[in-house]
Amino acid sequence: MLRAWLRRRADLNGHHIRYGLRKKDDRLCNRTSMCIVHHKLLHAGIIRVSGQAPFPLYWRIGRPGSKVRLFFIGQRRVGPAG
Repeated sequence: MLRAWLRRRADLNGHHIRYGLRKKDDRLCNRTSMCIVHHKLLHAGIIRVSGQAPFPLYWRIGRPGSKVRLFFIGQRRVGPAG
């Protein structure tokens, strides 16, 4: 069971950075990819992403309604958010 979960976890999911208002924006500058676990956390509101690809994306990690715990620009951790 655990082995199957680890295999699935390596699969990448596509995600829209800005979800379309009326029409989905499928341009590459509005897309990113992440493993299924992080994708589920993103939809749960624990991970938030903003910005525009291919420029660095801004990642905020923290529970909804609480202070952001970690803040990344691209892959670089810039510390706890203030």
